[in-house]
Amino acid sequence: GGGGHDNGGGGGAGGYRNIEINTLGGSLGEAIIGAGGAGACGPTSQRPGTDSSLTVCGTTYTSDGGGGGGSNSAPVNVGADGGSGGGANNPAASPSTAAGGSGNTPPVSPPQGNDGGSSTHNDPSAVIGAGGGGSTSVGANSQVSPAIAGNGGAGTTISGCFPGAPVTAVGGGGGGGANAGPNKGAAGPGGGGIGAGGGVAAGAGTVNTGGGGGGGSDSLGCRSGGTGGSGIVVVKELNKASGV
Repeated sequence: GGGGHDNGGGGGAGGYRNIEINTLGGSLGEAIIGAGGAGACGPTSQRPGTDSSLTVCGTTYTSDGGGGGGSNSAPVNVGADGGSGGGANNPAASPSTAAGGSGNTPPVSPPQGNDGGSSTHNDPSAVIGAGGGGSTSVGANSQVSPAIAGNGGAGTTISGCFPGAPVTAVGGGGGGGANAGPNKGAAGPGGGGIGAGGGVAAGAGTVNTGGGGGGGSDSLGCRSGGTGGSGIVVVKELNKASGV
């Protein structure tokens, strides 16, 4: 998912699914690679990623796009649901807390992702973003006193299971955006984008990881969040009949 606008929440990672399927020859169908959500460049709706899918034997298996991060304007300040949920931003009166988006939405087993972090408003000094969820851990909540944006949730290392794949890890959540200070959210390992803060713009999720985009700046450009990374589909042949 794309990162939220103006100290926004980090985008959630796209869903991660590792499925073993017994098939006959010629049964592999269409693979669709989902695009990352665009970073929010204004107080608009959250920007989710699109789904990735693979069709085998006429059945389509889907990994859902990550939820977009919340922006600094109600009602789009909450994190959106998705494969992993987007992190929240909270412009409401102090003290109050806004919820991150739910991961593993819609639900599959085992879960494809985790929730985004929540954001607490500590008026008047801090409107800061929480981290987006990753495939192996939730996005971190933003903190107050001192104001620290939430880190993105961690992704999954795939290099051991899929040697030769174009990436070594996938599914990292985006970091939350901070006030002008340096306490921006760290990118979730596995392709997440760093949150904006201290004069540094929001980072984009890494291509072909499904990583979430970082939460946006409160001063740079249109205060845009980072764009989420596109997805990936990896197919590995486990074994085959003798002579095939």
